[in-house]
Amino acid sequence: MPTTQIVNWELVPGSEIVNGSDLASKGDHCGKEMFEQDGRQKLRFGMHLEHPAKLTMLLREYSAKRCIVTALPPPNVPETPSLIMTGQAEVLHVDFEPQRGFYEAVSAPVTEVATFAFDSSPPEDAYRNVEKAIEALKKEGVKDHGWSYGEHARDGDEGGCKGKSAVLVVGWESVEKHMEVRGSQAFNDNMRYLGNGANSVEVHHVQFKQSNRN
Repeated sequence: MPTTQIVNWELVPGSEIVNGSDLASKGDHCGKEMFEQDGRQKLRFGMHLEHPAKLTMLLREYSAKRCIVTALPPPNVPETPSLIMTGQAEVLHVDFEPQRGFYEAVSAPVTEVATFAFDSSPPEDAYRNVEKAIEALKKEGVKDHGWSYGEHARDGDEGGCKGKSAVLVVGWESVEKHMEVRGSQAFNDNMRYLGNGANSVEVHHVQFKQSNRN
């Protein structure tokens, strides 16, 4: 099963990765260099729509053992971190299910990325609860752009906090559509329970760009 490495980076102030920009070209170059490492399948990246100075990268791997990005990109692209990124990266390794739903969600016009941090572990029925919540929204006429769920084990080096984080990705037509659904009774009756027991919840939206391998 492929493992997804989620990397969240702060960008240098004033930086912007958009199609056609110099930084976009360097980010794409960084992605191509990463593909040279065994096990890499796909890389997607995009800015947080709510926080334009933050970047999220998704790297699909054959195994978590091959996930080697920690605080910096590979050493064979030394110009990239100094021109694009600053500070320490946040890195999570997640085995998303369903896999088809993952590809649909990150290929949607907008992708919601929700991270729930728990002191120990998410509820045992967390995956089923997500599944039921999505099905309930679909019955209310909400268009399905894909969704996927997985967990990441924290070892205590990430802010001194051990436990597990759950990550949910959901595809949407737009941020506005997500906010519209979020204000509905169907959402409140189902989705609001997903964060029960979590000590923090972080949600952002990304328009992912896929890095070309060739």
